[in-house]
Amino acid sequence: MRKILRLPRLLTGVLATGMLLLAIRTVGVPAPEVVENRRLAELPPAAGLLRNFSAWRSGVDAWLADRFPARQHLIGALNYLRYKLGYSGISRVIVGRDDWLFYDDGSHLSQVRPASISNADVDAWVHELKARSELLRASGIPYLVLAAPVKESLYRERVPGYLTAPGTTTVEILAAGVSAAGLDNFVDLHAPLRRAKAAGVPIYSPHDTHWTGEGAYAGYVELMRALAARGVPVRVLPRSAFHAPAPGSMPVPQDLAFMLGVSSFIRPEYPLLVADAAPPRITWLGLGRDWTADRVIDTGASGPVLLLTGDSFTNAWLPLLERSFSRIVFSHHQNGFFRPDLIARFRPSAVVLEVIESGMRHAMPPLAMPADAAPQARS
Repeated sequence: MRKILRLPRLLTGVLATGMLLLAIRTVGVPAPEVVENRRLAELPPAAGLLRNFSAWRSGVDAWLADRFPARQHLIGALNYLRYKLGYSGISRVIVGRDDWLFYDDGSHLSQVRPASISNADVDAWVHELKARSELLRASGIPYLVLAAPVKESLYRERVPGYLTAPGTTTVEILAAGVSAAGLDNFVDLHAPLRRAKAAGVPIYSPHDTHWTGEGAYAGYVELMRALAARGVPVRVLPRSAFHAPAPGSMPVPQDLAFMLGVSSFIRPEYPLLVADAAPPRITWLGLGRDWTADRVIDTGASGPVLLLTGDSFTNAWLPLLERSFSRIVFSHHQNGFFRPDLIARFRPSAVVLEVIESGMRHAMPPLAMPADAAPQARS
């Protein structure tokens, strides 16, 4: 009898929920952006009704489940509730303290724990760095390798406590090995970004993987000083030479919020920096046309030629560097960490490699280029 009495209550709840969902859709409440990383179910063809009714019915159920009214609203609200409770339903995103998000590359934020890199691996890494440095030095080309910090290494206080442990990081171990070998072309950007953070500069965002425009500027200052110290005719432009773009003119980076499905529920905090200058002329060097493709950026400014190899952290660097170089040849290091073909073709005034710290240990594979094939420097 009790089960029978529960049925009207259940039916009333289902009907009320359905009416609420239909009302949300009818009044036009914007659906939150939800990235599911899968294809939604397709409506099975009617011909399957007779061939295999059970399979056809399951297909229709899946199609209805993927398309019921206000589905995205419910998914987005659930994602946001989990986020506020400190739980992530995505393996690649970790919810930290104070609602900060961190990217898990599979190592569970290993950069905030002691490194596990052997002395032999460090020696091999330093040997390859020296080989590249000497090859370019023979042609009068300075070579710099810069380590871009991952967010968690600068915001340990926002990382869940169970993931952190004191100890020496991979970048610190490599930097010590480089120094012991008498090389000075490895630049760790942790210190300048820590100084900027201590001064109250928002160098990273709670909802994105990358440094902000302000964080990029702190790294830019260190890069330009290092190039000038090696004879490259550049100077550091003041912060006042750059400004934030007009609101709405550029998308606000919030990749972790998108991955977690909460981008429509948060207010992104990510200051960008650009300069007042004519758009550069871009020449693509292959079939690719996205930001990872090899390309030549002719800026229209006066200055030397830079060959920059890097990752997505360089996206915030390029608007700053375009004011100081006449040409920037860009290559993503998925196409190689060291590009003798581009060096020989464009004869840069300097070669710079930027690598995020979590990938730095892989940035010095054996040099395939013969030692006597030194490129010519730009006069």
